[in-house]
Amino acid sequence: MSFGSFQLTRHFKVYENPAMFNVSKIDQNETIDLSLWYDCEVSGGLSKKETDDVINEFYTKLAQKYPDLPIWSNLDREHLFPVYCPL
Repeated sequence: MSFGSFQLTRHFKVYENPAMFNVSKIDQNETIDLSLWYDCEVSGGLSKKETDDVINEFYTKLAQKYPDLPIWSNLDREHLFPVYCPL
């Protein structure tokens, strides 16, 4: 399981039609040509801070129930379950 906040990237429907998704401003740094995502402001829904608060609360509750979560949640998932591939 993993969780996180929405990341706005170029060519997503949200990026191409921001008003349709309550995105009021897209912060684009013209000096960084290869940005993977953009910061944005929204006019509806949860703010970035509210989203971060929900994620932190969820993570805290999960960590209380699963004490080893901080260890497993920081591992690269590609290496958790190796797949046997005969040559």
